[in-house]
Amino acid sequence: MVEKMGRIYLGKRTDIPRIFFFAILITILVYFISLKEKEKKLRISLQEKLNNVLSEKIVKEEELNKANAEKIILEETVNNLKLKIESLSTELDKEKASGLELSEKLKARESEVERLNSELNKLKREKETLENKIKEAEAKIKNLELTLVQLQTIKTELERKLDNIMSKRLEVELEKVVIKRPASGRVGRILAVNHPYEFVVIDLGKEQGIEMGTLLGVYQGEEMIARIKVEKVYENMSVADIVYEKEKGVIRDEDLVKFIHSESVE
Repeated sequence: MVEKMGRIYLGKRTDIPRIFFFAILITILVYFISLKEKEKKLRISLQEKLNNVLSEKIVKEEELNKANAEKIILEETVNNLKLKIESLSTELDKEKASGLELSEKLKARESEVERLNSELNKLKREKETLENKIKEAEAKIKNLELTLVQLQTIKTELERKLDNIMSKRLEVELEKVVIKRPASGRVGRILAVNHPYEFVVIDLGKEQGIEMGTLLGVYQGEEMIARIKVEKVYENMSVADIVYEKEKGVIRDEDLVKFIHSESVE
């Protein structure tokens, strides 16, 4: 009887680590699901920006095509006017030879030629204006194409960073099943930095005393080169906005992160 009770007791003790292990695995799954949702929202936001840029590019291309069409029409009009001016000039020369009786008609022709020349100059100016607009439209299209490439690059880099973060966090969480996190975990590191949107991801979270609004210093060696403010907190990871940088873009992956006092903030 004693031997049977001892076996039951030992069986219950061996189930406890299994239950603890499965609880940790469920926590990890919930964490990764929330991280995937955040990644999905970021991708949707970037896709909307890409769509807006593409729409603006299409509008500019339509304006460029319209301006080119107007330019062709003006060029044809200018050529027709040149031919008409040449014809009138020829007629004018003939009428000059006719004598004084044609002087009135000659004046009328000269007036017509002057008017046509004035119209021709006006059309030339309009043509130059259209050519300038075409150049501006082409420059804007090039800028939009560059912006589109930059947004696509940012989107790709962000996706790569998030994949790296997920891989790193999975390794850390799995290690915690066997190895307990050191008690002096109030010094962290930068896991990822996004300079265009001015935020970082750090490996400090609720377990290390991080709360919403916590101010932290970013260090390279002993020098504090930036300050960040926590905006979203997870168990062992946080997302923080960059509130100050010694130099733009100075923060790098693996920089140290330490707690600072609020009175040290400028």
